[in-house]
Amino acid sequence: MKIINENLEMVDYEEKEEIKTGTMLGYKMMAKMTLMDLVYDMNRNTCYKMNFMIIGAQLVILTISLVCQALFSEFRAVISMAGALGSTVLMFLVVINTKISDEAIRKANKQREIIEKCIDKLEKRG
Repeated sequence: MKIINENLEMVDYEEKEEIKTGTMLGYKMMAKMTLMDLVYDMNRNTCYKMNFMIIGAQLVILTISLVCQALFSEFRAVISMAGALGSTVLMFLVVINTKISDEAIRKANKQREIIEKCIDKLEKRG
């Protein structure tokens, strides 16, 4: 259907409506992709960095334990036990961090789904 707009130009109304819907779908897709990136970045910034730091601390404990065993040979058993205990505690911290991160990711995905539903509702209204 041809109509005349406010600038007194002849415009095909159905064509403009098609472009508007395509633009809205583009915005919707962009918003959903941004939400997925946000969830992924949150996981990468929390879980991976923390696990890397804990594993680094374990390597430092191992190095200190080996150096101390070489220097103080009469306390080798005590130094070895302290190093093993420290590494075990840090290993449990990695497991705890992973569990907490998994729970946070589940909650973030639920919130992402809620936001996507809101975007769908806004699209239907608009």
